[in-house]
Amino acid sequence: MANINDFKLLNLKCDRYFDFFSKSLTNVPKLSDEDKTRFGFYFFIIEHICKIDISEIPDAINDTNFNSRFYGDTSDDYGIDAIDIDEEENCIRLFNFKFRGKFKPDQTQAINALSISSKFTNAIKHNIETLH
Repeated sequence: MANINDFKLLNLKCDRYFDFFSKSLTNVPKLSDEDKTRFGFYFFIIEHICKIDISEIPDAINDTNFNSRFYGDTSDDYGIDAIDIDEEENCIRLFNFKFRGKFKPDQTQAINALSISSKFTNAIKHNIETLH
């Protein structure tokens, strides 16, 4: 089980990831410290799970909040914050991040988290069915 020190260490790493990412941009929007940590969390997790170069990570992020702030794209993310398609491994990874701004050791995932993500797969299914 994670403790407060794990939480603080993860936040420090996420802040560093955001700082590294933001150096590659010409226009960094004004963000709260929590949003910087949240977006750094995306980069930290995607890099470590997907093993892709950090420069490719923005293309994997589908989150409406992230894309609207950095790229002006307000497209609905349908509950999926990032997508990684690994053709070599024949693997598709869908991410629904649940970043927490405060450490609460007894907090659990919301019951509806899975149903929120199903909006994405339902949208894909609907579009495939309309093509046939």
